[in-house]
Amino acid sequence: MKSEPKIYLDIEGLATETDKINSINWEDFDIPNYQHFHKLGKYTDNILDLKNLLKTIDDIYTALKDYDKIKFQIDYINQALDTIEESEILKTNIEKVKKLFDIKENIEKICKNTEEFIKPVSRVNINGQFDIFKNIYINELYFPAHEKYVGKDVNWQILDEIFTGDTYKAISQIVKISKQINDSKFKQLRLKTDELKSMKCTNKSLLDSLKNNPRCQQCFFPKDSISYSNKAAEIEKIEDEFEQLLKEYENVLLTSIREYRDNVKYLDNEKEKQFINKILTNKKFPSKILSNEEITAINKLFKEIDLIPIDKYKFIEQIFPNDEIISVDKLKENFEKTLYDIIGTKDESIVRIKPEDINEDK
Repeated sequence: MKSEPKIYLDIEGLATETDKINSINWEDFDIPNYQHFHKLGKYTDNILDLKNLLKTIDDIYTALKDYDKIKFQIDYINQALDTIEESEILKTNIEKVKKLFDIKENIEKICKNTEEFIKPVSRVNINGQFDIFKNIYINELYFPAHEKYVGKDVNWQILDEIFTGDTYKAISQIVKISKQINDSKFKQLRLKTDELKSMKCTNKSLLDSLKNNPRCQQCFFPKDSISYSNKAAEIEKIEDEFEQLLKEYENVLLTSIREYRDNVKYLDNEKEKQFINKILTNKKFPSKILSNEEITAINKLFKEIDLIPIDKYKFIEQIFPNDEIISVDKLKENFEKTLYDIIGTKDESIVRIKPEDINEDK
């Protein structure tokens, strides 16, 4: 026992009781048969002392057998109280916490008093107080706090629905559309959401496991690095943060559309032009989620248009030199050569060709 790192018993007291037991030469009682009973005559006047010593031997033996269980109980109590000391959210019920410390003190007093500890009734008392301790700690302090901050009482549905909601989809669209959008806030908000979701604990066997370990072995709640009260508030506000970010990004995108409004006339079709003009007129988007066609129209608007004016008369001359009749193949050849002379290796998707009456003599 002395080799154990932590001993909760009064070792000196146990040694004193052992000395009392050893004051009797017990070898005298090792007699082969009744004919040697006369050798015990010297103990006739100490029958009561012998009886008490025999009871003490039995009490110490039984007490030391019970000690393993009691040691577990005291270790559990110390770990539980350490958990409370490390976290403010477990200290809110001052009266309950004080009761737990009182129980610890009472149990330690019994263990440190050998005469009390070896009494069976005292160890029954320890077991009873430990049961009271566990009931208060588990059912009135730890488990309610666990469920409130990381368990079933948290509105996890808010976080579960964030990445599938229209607001998140709308933000995802906008950051892909406009290069002027700095998506760092979006990335930070996603990381924040993932961090909050990672706190979720679904330990279905928690109540049973707390009987043997005073802390959840799945999430190890509470952790020193987490301010659980603040995190609870963050979960409730996360939807609003995404909504605010969407408004911010929409404003940036609307500003960009206004800045590129001169490019409307270069869009490919009337439907695209009507869509952009409607945004410019209403100063808002027609819906939170845009269609693929609408996204394409906005992307086209943001392209840096390379406007190339050409002399339409010279263009015709190059295709139909000397107004001669030409074959279809020659027409294609002349057109391709003339087109290459105009745009060269430029990106055709951003080139717009504007015919002008440059040669006014024609």
